[in-house]
Amino acid sequence: MISGIIDKIVFAAALLAFFQLPLLADHYKQYISGYYDATQIEVQQLQELAQKNNYSDAYALIAAHQRSNLPSVQQDANNKLLLLERYEMLTEGIGIFNSGSLWRKTSYMLNPTRYDTLQRVITHFEPGIPLSPQYLFLCALAALFFNLVMASPVKIVRHVKRKRHSRRLSDPTS
Repeated sequence: MISGIIDKIVFAAALLAFFQLPLLADHYKQYISGYYDATQIEVQQLQELAQKNNYSDAYALIAAHQRSNLPSVQQDANNKLLLLERYEMLTEGIGIFNSGSLWRKTSYMLNPTRYDTLQRVITHFEPGIPLSPQYLFLCALAALFFNLVMASPVKIVRHVKRKRHSRRLSDPTS
């Protein structure tokens, strides 16, 4: 009886936890979208600067600045290169959040290299329940699977104990 109650509590907790994933993904998307928009403006300005100065692209401009004798110009070039790399990563992330599955979004968010971003998103996150029937079904299915995986070892052990106990009771030599 108690194990049945515990099983139901574990399922409810898993269900509520899985319900948070689509909402967290939406918050994460909003966060990186703002960051993406700001970064995109800087990248466009860098590309315009490269075109105005007859460079083939922003990378050619950066390469020329890295060859400069002035340390400040070299450092600025390195900063611009980091900006372009960040922009490429954000572009990938926006693509995942615009068209990827919930599991792909979740794996993107939980990637250890993006832990700082996830921490910032979580500070402004408020738990809730997703309204999309697709997410409701998917989260319920995931919680059910999680519950089965977590409860299976306990049920197997209980079953083995019952079998041993029933064998002892039916064996007249013991």
